[in-house]
Amino acid sequence: MQTGIIILCIVFLVFGIGIGFFIGFSRSMRQAAEKLQTPSSSSRMVKWVGYWVAFGALICFTVSVVNCFQTKGFIGSAIKANGIISALKNTHGEHGTSYAPVVRFEDASKVTHEVISKFSSSPPGFSVGEKVEVLYQPSDPENARINTFWQVWGPTLLSAMIGGGFMLVSLLFVNRARSIARTGSLQPTIHHA
Repeated sequence: MQTGIIILCIVFLVFGIGIGFFIGFSRSMRQAAEKLQTPSSSSRMVKWVGYWVAFGALICFTVSVVNCFQTKGFIGSAIKANGIISALKNTHGEHGTSYAPVVRFEDASKVTHEVISKFSSSPPGFSVGEKVEVLYQPSDPENARINTFWQVWGPTLLSAMIGGGFMLVSLLFVNRARSIARTGSLQPTIHHA
């Protein structure tokens, strides 16, 4: 579920940046907009795009807060165990190959578990044979996490960063809308010192 939410946030971010590029930064689009629209209607359109991007930021920040509480709950009731990186699972994507650590550990009942991390990186963040500390829930040891900052807090941090990016883009849109409304021009104003 967390992966789906993160993907949704990334889609919103890409969509927001795409709209920003085509509406706010492309010179030919601004010139075409001047011919077709009044500054008032352009201002409203840019402002509404900014509000929608801000809505995406709100979703990402909400996901971040929910992840934060879930992670705090996980840490509060998790048991620590010693583990070892038994393998690195290759994941092939459009940006190359990344590696997810596979950790093997023994729970308090002396049952051995092998868990693939939900996070992969390139270059690999761990080496085969490396000893690590593992956090796991006694009722669900298959959802264990390697006890490092990124492995534990990664979803929370990632959704907060994406939300911050959305918020920055939305502020740029709203600021641009105010500039259009104030100057009555779709051309950016340049202030000389």
